[in-house]
Amino acid sequence: MNLHHEQNLGDVDREVRIWLGTILLASGALIVDGTIGIILSWLSIPVLFFAIVGFCPAYAALGISTKGQARLASERTKSFTRAVRDTAMMREEKKNAETPGKSGCGFRFQSPEEMMEMMRKCCPSQSRLI
Repeated sequence: MNLHHEQNLGDVDREVRIWLGTILLASGALIVDGTIGIILSWLSIPVLFFAIVGFCPAYAALGISTKGQARLASERTKSFTRAVRDTAMMREEKKNAETPGKSGCGFRFQSPEEMMEMMRKCCPSQSRLI
């Protein structure tokens, strides 16, 4: 009999189960009297056990795993943030490109020829490349 199973519960799933198990245990032991209280207390045991162990047999039978989903969500958020930032930068670059006489370096040129002349004056040693 193999008692070692690969964890299939993610951090959020485990935390929810711990809260649920604690509520069931507290309700059964302190709030609800009689048979229902005993049933709630007993139901809390497997919920808390599987939360602590990080393995759910029902998930294993269904091929479900929530392990690593918080990391994936974080990566998706970062990717989305990068995409929004890149889109904003592209829009700004496009707007600057459509504005006559504006370049990305902060200088305003009326024409490409004016820009080339400025580069020749600033960098005479590189004028053979221009």
